[in-house]
Amino acid sequence: MKIRRLFIFLALIAACFYFVEGIAEAGGNLPGDPTGAGERTGKSQVPIDFIWLMYCASIVLFMKAGVCFFGGFLRQKNMLNFSTHVFMDSCSGSMAFWFIGGAFLLGGSELAAGYEHGNWFMGTSGFMNVGRAYDITNVTFWVFNCVFCTISVSFIACAVAERMKLVPYIIVSAVFCGWIYPVFGHWVWGGGWLAHLPFGSGVWDFSGSSIVHMQGGIVAWVGAIVVGPRIGKFGKDGKPRFFKPHNVFYGYIGIIILWFGWFGFNPGATLLGTDLRLTIVCINTFLAAASAATTMFFLSIAMTGKVNIAQVCVATLGGLAAITCSCAFIPVWAAVIVGVIAALCYRGGKYLMDWVFKIDDPLDSVAVHVWSGMWGVLSLGIFADGSYEGVRGILYGDAGQLLAQFICVCASAAWAFANGFALFLILKYTCGVRVTKEQEEMGLDQAYHGVDAYPGRAHEEGEAA
Repeated sequence: MKIRRLFIFLALIAACFYFVEGIAEAGGNLPGDPTGAGERTGKSQVPIDFIWLMYCASIVLFMKAGVCFFGGFLRQKNMLNFSTHVFMDSCSGSMAFWFIGGAFLLGGSELAAGYEHGNWFMGTSGFMNVGRAYDITNVTFWVFNCVFCTISVSFIACAVAERMKLVPYIIVSAVFCGWIYPVFGHWVWGGGWLAHLPFGSGVWDFSGSSIVHMQGGIVAWVGAIVVGPRIGKFGKDGKPRFFKPHNVFYGYIGIIILWFGWFGFNPGATLLGTDLRLTIVCINTFLAAASAATTMFFLSIAMTGKVNIAQVCVATLGGLAAITCSCAFIPVWAAVIVGVIAALCYRGGKYLMDWVFKIDDPLDSVAVHVWSGMWGVLSLGIFADGSYEGVRGILYGDAGQLLAQFICVCASAAWAFANGFALFLILKYTCGVRVTKEQEEMGLDQAYHGVDAYPGRAHEEGEAA
């Protein structure tokens, strides 16, 4: 009953925003350009740009498969349930983003018909792609931004894996994609207050280190705190225990798919297939990931005498999370440095989570997306060389840009933390967020789905001190 009331409450809020938009937008019942006839007139490059964005959006959507395979680093008894979280957050999140999130994010940006109205805080036009928002340009931008949002929400699934209830998680994904992510995204991408800071050139975040990675990572952090650690994660002496992954090879496949997906994620943010800067974006994306992985490879040998494959894989994501912000603005040599430092940020963040904060983060989601993401936002304010959009960092004479990026980091952390805590605490004290002890020990595949991820294979605890 409480869950039903929450859904009704959210639906009423969305309906109110849609009603307000209908009043504010003159001629709102008239469609934009749903056939593309206006766009094609005298513009030979336009089809290339549209195809480019849809191609990149498809690659980003395929990253979901990489996230699922990344579950190979979890225990076998929870693999199917984790994959269900990842799949369903795309579905529920997309519906919330269609209903209200896309308008909150892009309204006021004037990127396309239907996105005319918004303010410094949030957009107020473009709801549900109706009226003037029934336009091919609008829809193209919506699809591209939606897949970004639904990748971000899966970071939460990684942090609460193996012990969070399914339905409350679906509620989290809907609120995240309908409110938390879009509103902060509007501050940077929709013409909100961060984009207009009087420092440097205002905040720039090319593909979303502060939006995609920090928003998803910090809400994941909050979720891990509220849900609590898995049974047996911390011993009586407080030391973290290692849970054996059930399929490291799957983890490898997941990393390769995600790395491939970043070639739609970052270059696609040019928004134009005819913007040749996308080649710089590609090489910077590639080198940041490679340098992060190489750094972690040798660091793990220096620390333990062996190569920790899981940490090398996750460090690769750290390099990618970091370069996401600055990939279009920095020279190639700087991308290597961004990747090296991102790997160190990830490893430091993992140590803090395990040994200092005592927070259970099964797939190191927080260490990657928060700590490496923060570094990525700041890196633009250091290394931007002025060759793209005239944005310069402190090394090229503009200290104000670093200040703007620092303000962005603080705002991103505060917004995600406040909203995430409120959301998880409401759920905790209404419908609950944690599975029972019996369900957790049984494994969530059997408890929730009545079937194992790998039928016919023996059930494995995969646990070692």
